[in-house]
Amino acid sequence: VDNLDRALEFFWFTEIVPVIWRETRTLLRLQRQSSEMDAKLAEDRVVAKEGKASLDEKRKKALILLFKALVCDLPCSLYFMQPLRFKNKRVNKAWCGLLGLLASLISIHQ
Repeated sequence: VDNLDRALEFFWFTEIVPVIWRETRTLLRLQRQSSEMDAKLAEDRVVAKEGKASLDEKRKKALILLFKALVCDLPCSLYFMQPLRFKNKRVNKAWCGLLGLLASLISIHQ
């Protein structure tokens, strides 16, 4: 049963890796767009300012999702793929529970 659980948790891991990849690409794209907006800021301040605010909001959301995936979801998925004797240790359970709580609070906040 433990090996089956560990195999199933691997699929959770395979869902987290694309999220990390997607949010990293989003941040890079937004950074590129932000530098283009800075160039337009000199030309038309009103339009560029509204676009800059929208980019900042999208950047903040992408950073939060990347933080959640890297700091909360990834360690928990790795925890669940460990052998049963590792998962039964109190410290490991506490850390995974704390990270799960943090992930839930981040999801509620959004």
